[in-house]
Amino acid sequence: MTQEPVDIVLVQPPFGGEYNFWKSECLGLGYLAAALERNGYTVKILDAFLLDLSIEETVRRIVERRPRLMVGTSMLSYQLYRTGTTVLESIAGRGAAVPFHRGIVVSDVLARCHDR
Repeated sequence: MTQEPVDIVLVQPPFGGEYNFWKSECLGLGYLAAALERNGYTVKILDAFLLDLSIEETVRRIVERRPRLMVGTSMLSYQLYRTGTTVLESIAGRGAAVPFHRGIVVSDVLARCHDR
């Protein structure tokens, strides 16, 4: 199914292993999405951890959204960094011509996207 492209996809990677803590939305991605949208960007959040997605399903969903400017990830632990890196490498392996950003700072994202 082809979806309308967005400017930016923000991703909480899948955890990819056993965990012993509660799941909740990634509030930081929500704040960042709101700031970006307030500045005129279209944003999609994909919380693969919350949705229990596999790495392959996460990659598929990102590619389907066809981000034009950036794929940003939130990696708050080593495990999320590991799976997030695998997701980004898989997207690059599919020939995606979109910048990736590991760990997100709002001012960095706005500066990178300003000249869209």
